[in-house]
Amino acid sequence: MRLLFEIFTVFGVSVWIWRINKWVSVFLLFSLLSMVYPFYDRESYLAFLSIFFGIICYGMIVELFTKETVKYLYNAICIIVLINLAYLVLQYLNLDPLFIGKDGISHNLPVALMGNKNFASALLAFGFAAFLRKRWCWFIPLIVLGLIFTKTTGGVFAIGAGLVTYVIVGGFSWWYLIAPIVGGLVYCLVDIPDLSIKSARFQAWYFALVLFKEHWFMGSGIGHWKIIGKIKLDILFNQWWVCLHNEFLQGLFEMGIGFAVIVGGYFINAIRRFKKDSLIPFTALIIIAVNSLVNFPFHIGTTALIGIVWLAILQIRSE
Repeated sequence: MRLLFEIFTVFGVSVWIWRINKWVSVFLLFSLLSMVYPFYDRESYLAFLSIFFGIICYGMIVELFTKETVKYLYNAICIIVLINLAYLVLQYLNLDPLFIGKDGISHNLPVALMGNKNFASALLAFGFAAFLRKRWCWFIPLIVLGLIFTKTTGGVFAIGAGLVTYVIVGGFSWWYLIAPIVGGLVYCLVDIPDLSIKSARFQAWYFALVLFKEHWFMGSGIGHWKIIGKIKLDILFNQWWVCLHNEFLQGLFEMGIGFAVIVGGYFINAIRRFKKDSLIPFTALIIIAVNSLVNFPFHIGTTALIGIVWLAILQIRSE
């Protein structure tokens, strides 16, 4: 009986979201189907709840904010990034009051207020587009400094892709890209990524694709990669892969080919509805998409919320 009530509630919300963005509404309904098929369990239920409340948050932002008031959302994102940057500096100077070990040394830092360096880098990348405004742009060197502190490439590549999009789509001079391109290359040469870790990710992605072929039409159900990821397999280097480090591939594994259709439809719709007023949130969309190829930001509360806010802002600015 409770399940039937929840299903009717979801249908009601989907009708509301349909007025805002049809692809988001379809994603909600498809997630509901993926929750109960191929099988319904605790993992699929909890995964669906996260999607459900995230979409409600998306809809409420679109309904409550206008093109004139989204500046407060921009400012909020900037403040979140600056707070994390301040904490990042404290950790770099070994002055962190929270994450100090018994030996008085900060281990595996700096990570700001996130769980690890990859998440910290993703947070800086997710907030970057909000600084592409007058006055706020003066803080961009601090973001660059934060990326240097975290020593991870996911955020750097995502911001690089976003800047290329911003310059080309915005019609700015290509000269604006010289500094970020040269800086990105120098960063990658100085801080060579751990190839063993990257190789492990490639192996995990390949393994997920092999499994996807077995259930390509409807997938294995939302939340169910976690079941495989909790098993220490030789093919996954005997490590736990609760998340796949690739949101798109994990969505494909869990929801099947329909997920690819929905995501593709959303991006095509976003491109068709693009306006000059939506350049900043569209840049953020590209940054989010690129980071999601090597990370799992929508499985982390902070970056997931910022990502939802950006999608809502894009919807508002594209009206």
